[in-house]
Amino acid sequence: MVAPLGPLWRRVRQWSQRRGGWWLLSLPLAILVVYGVYRFIHLPVFAIEQVLVEGELKRCSVEDLRAGVFANLPGNFFTLDLAETREALEKVAWVRQARVRRVWPDRLVVHIEEHQPVAIWREQGVTDRLVNRFGEIFEANLGDVDNLPELEGLRSQLGQVIDMHGKLLTLLRPFGMEVVRVSLSPRGSWEIELKRGEVIELGRGSAEDVLARLERFAHAIQRPGAQWAGRNWDRADLRHMDGFALHLKATAPSQAAQ
Repeated sequence: MVAPLGPLWRRVRQWSQRRGGWWLLSLPLAILVVYGVYRFIHLPVFAIEQVLVEGELKRCSVEDLRAGVFANLPGNFFTLDLAETREALEKVAWVRQARVRRVWPDRLVVHIEEHQPVAIWREQGVTDRLVNRFGEIFEANLGDVDNLPELEGLRSQLGQVIDMHGKLLTLLRPFGMEVVRVSLSPRGSWEIELKRGEVIELGRGSAEDVLARLERFAHAIQRPGAQWAGRNWDRADLRHMDGFALHLKATAPSQAAQ
């Protein structure tokens, strides 16, 4: 004869409790709960129906984001991995930073911060890239930008070159000179190019020494009555201890200036 279910269940429960095995009886129930939750959160009713993009977009478009990321979102409102979505967005050209959040019941809100380019970065053996206002290098189509200064050097010299560019702008502005290229060699020698094509070799030394040489040159080149006043020149060498060498466009040889 089969024993009644109630007493049998009580005996099994007492046995499992005495032996610390109650969890064995709870395991099937836990599995059922987990499975139920899993099926529930994967229901089609929780699909993301709307993606709202915030931020000032000038370089990338919502269409680019939709085609590159939003068209194939791997999940729904509950299961979408926000970190992975953010990383995918930040791989889109011109996107510097993305923030992603859910809004009940079926929306995804994305805030995009674009790169703001301030210069072109050139490094030997590496494809030309751009520098943003935070001093970060990023890749984008250079054809999308124009009238940006060119910065050249090693990757480890980026901070020095950016800092020097800012100081050069401040120094030369009163003289009506505009820097369009700043170059720092691996050995620490500076060279700049002005808007009209003139190249100035500044040489090596601390930033203060280099800027002091350039300031003396700027005053000298614009001093009324100087022999080169009003003459067009295309290259200047400031590496001389007691002066500079100036190459005039009208004459082939260099003229040493004291």
